[in-house]
Amino acid sequence: MKAELSLAVALLAYAAHAWWTWRARLLARAKARRLSEESFKPIPVEVEKLGGRRNRTEQRRREEGTREAEQRAAEAEMDEATARQLALDKELYHKLQNLEDHPDALALAQTRLVELLDHTLHAARASPASGILSISDYSPTALKAYFDAAHATNTEKYEAYLARRRAGGARELFTSRAHAAHWLAQAAPVKYVDGGWLGTVLTPSCAHRQAARLAWQVISEESGDGDLDKNHVYVYHRLIESLAASGELGSAPRGDDAALVDAPAAARCYTAAVAQQCVGLLAADYLPEALGFNMAYETLPYHLLVTVRELKELGIDNYYFALHVTIDNPDSGHAALSRVAVERYLLDVQETQGEAAAVRAWRKVQAGVVLADGLPTTPCAPVDPTTPSSDTETAVADLMARKSAAAAKMHCPSRATIGGLTIEQWLDPAAMTAQRALDFTRALAQARPWVYAGQASRSRLVRELEWGGRMFGAFSRDETRLVKEWVESLGQRNRIVAAPGEYAAFVGEDSDAKRQVPPGRFAALAADLLRPAAPAAPADLTLDTAAPPSSPRSRAAVYTTLLSLLDHFPLAPAKFATPLGARVLRVLRAQLGFPALHETADICAGMDGAIDAGEGLWELGTALFARQGVEVASYADLARDVEAEDAATATTCAQLLELRQRPYANQALLLGLSCGFTRLLQNAPWRAAERAKVEQMRADALVALGEVAVAADSAWRAEYERGAAIAQRVVAW
Repeated sequence: MKAELSLAVALLAYAAHAWWTWRARLLARAKARRLSEESFKPIPVEVEKLGGRRNRTEQRRREEGTREAEQRAAEAEMDEATARQLALDKELYHKLQNLEDHPDALALAQTRLVELLDHTLHAARASPASGILSISDYSPTALKAYFDAAHATNTEKYEAYLARRRAGGARELFTSRAHAAHWLAQAAPVKYVDGGWLGTVLTPSCAHRQAARLAWQVISEESGDGDLDKNHVYVYHRLIESLAASGELGSAPRGDDAALVDAPAAARCYTAAVAQQCVGLLAADYLPEALGFNMAYETLPYHLLVTVRELKELGIDNYYFALHVTIDNPDSGHAALSRVAVERYLLDVQETQGEAAAVRAWRKVQAGVVLADGLPTTPCAPVDPTTPSSDTETAVADLMARKSAAAAKMHCPSRATIGGLTIEQWLDPAAMTAQRALDFTRALAQARPWVYAGQASRSRLVRELEWGGRMFGAFSRDETRLVKEWVESLGQRNRIVAAPGEYAAFVGEDSDAKRQVPPGRFAALAADLLRPAAPAAPADLTLDTAAPPSSPRSRAAVYTTLLSLLDHFPLAPAKFATPLGARVLRVLRAQLGFPALHETADICAGMDGAIDAGEGLWELGTALFARQGVEVASYADLARDVEAEDAATATTCAQLLELRQRPYANQALLLGLSCGFTRLLQNAPWRAAERAKVEQMRADALVALGEVAVAADSAWRAEYERGAAIAQRVVAW
């Protein structure tokens, strides 16, 4: 009896808990729905005219709060697969922004990159005549014509947009200032990896240095060429900070801050951001894909032009976006640099590996272009009347046009706005045309809570047409079914379709094939620069007692290793957008033979860098060691040879590369090593013409390194000097 009573009590407790849980969820959904509906109410005229700054600020905060509530509700109720992938992408994004603390993320990055290549190629191959796949046989002329046409199409779209606006048309991207602020916050994950898609494009083992050098110039300019105020990630973060300071956003976390991934997010922005991170971190293995991605991404998009104009209208700083309109131009800017990098790469492959290899390389470049084009980078895009409509969309637009006469004056009480206009304004029969009906349909497709793409049962428009809704009977059974089909079809646009093997089949090789990594520590790290390792702590290194190398081959290995110690700093774009990052970039520019930002005229050289392809310390060093009988064609091959001949030097180089795996944790030691190495460059047996170049690079690098040391505390400087002393021990000529 006692056991039966206990069981009954337990069952009652479980039933009560289940009822309260169900009721809490029901109330939470009702609240989120009510808040999201409120967000579509326009700001009352009297508030705008009479309320003053305080009321406008409060109104913006309310709008931002309702939008955030709507977004959290959207995340909570999105389909299970999308929600699961968003959580995985957020986690991977944070790990890759903090890679030195999460080396395990590299394997995940490899898997995710191939998944996204598979997905985007699967979609692109369904209509190959409309994109880069239309160029089956590569030629520089065809490539230039393709991107020139894309640029012209987008500027023509913008011209048509301006005509619509001059004719009295509403904004087509942002409905209000609060909407714009919310959009900017959601786009932040993508903007905080700006330039990151080229992270490892120029490595010591790169066999196509001329093409990779042009691509690296894009990274440098995206990062401000060593001037923090011009770093694109920094510029965007300042924009977000200004909106947070005015109360329009709740906070302004940095790209490497865990708070960023805790905030509400647009799934497609995280997908695009992770794709950029993965391409950049794996560019050493996916060089043609990275070059193709860069070429497509640097092409002027239509939405960028609309964003610049509408942010300015709303009184929001648009400089980040305006900057990309100018710097990415196809004549002398990043679009041109990126295309020429691809041309030089493919020519190099053809000359060194033959026609068959060049054809395969072109397909990999195409895969990179498709990846960039196939992943939207913004929370939503402006309504584009020029986009061809599907049969379903056309049918819905025709339906809206036909219903406009019956709906005349029926929506006057409604204050809801869609795409900047009230429903009454959209459905005015006197103004109704086929194009206006299509514009309304497309604006409605992005107007939550009326339409949730791919979720007809959740969309308010569908609920209002069914029994119990305020529009029940206004649409026939078949008309209601058409609306449902249209809403469901919208979800297919951004849904990631699993298509395993698509990329491998397209490029003609196994995407799961692993490189053969040599067994020795130095050779393994040289062959795989991001190889996960368990590096020794700086205090446990044997570098302090290391002996200088005796053979020319070992000296070449030490030279090349020391020259690459700072390469990992740019791999964390958010951390690189700091004073430290700016100074490190100046050192890297000096080492590569670029001006190190001592003259304003040297900033953002654009295509001048393609014309004046200079020599850096790598090129000068390989020439120097060639005169001593050592050909340094590949860093990995050099490491393998040294491992077999000189165990002590191999250990020294391996420990240096392990330090490089955690650049921000080991920053003082790494920069000290670079300083010591740079000081000793003057002792090398350079030829007269080489010495003049080296002296300029050396002077530029030492100025930047000195600025870092001056700004540091005594403990940091002590470790810095320790690094310089180690370099003094291990460098020999």
